[in-house]
Amino acid sequence: MAHFKVDPAHSHVGFAIQHMMVNTLKGQFHDYQFEIEGDLDEPTSLQAKGTIQVNSIDTYVRDRDDHLQSEDFFDAKQYPEIKFTTKTIEPAGDHYKAQVEVTFKGHTQNEEFELYVNGSGKNPLSGDTNAGFTLKGELNREDYGLTYNAPLETGGVFIGKNVKIELNLETVVEE
Repeated sequence: MAHFKVDPAHSHVGFAIQHMMVNTLKGQFHDYQFEIEGDLDEPTSLQAKGTIQVNSIDTYVRDRDDHLQSEDFFDAKQYPEIKFTTKTIEPAGDHYKAQVEVTFKGHTQNEEFELYVNGSGKNPLSGDTNAGFTLKGELNREDYGLTYNAPLETGGVFIGKNVKIELNLETVVEE
């Protein structure tokens, strides 16, 4: 069984949400740790745990980031982390279905994500073996107590309730 050490310099933890029913707002988290173990040749054996620090959110606008960390949204002072834990992984064509327990703001839900095993290869600079993984899914933010919103005059709401999540993790394989 191998251990996959995430390389944060070559990884990205991102999200996207609809804004005012006319645009998609994107952001990312900079501070995260993921532990992945298993056999790359048998992806259903992979097990992962991850923690994201809420105060590392970055939507490229500092005032908005501060608002997202406030009690209106994540309440980062009381709930500083988002946690991911894989429960099961099953084949699904060219990818895998990963059942993942997600916890933040005091709420835990089981969510289904698409897991892509992007392959592996020897890094010509370090000599290490690197492997890549992509995890994609969608969460209903209201399931986690993030219910802040406002109606629009034209219909719809200020902020969409579904958040697209995409984790692109490049790892160093440690046998």
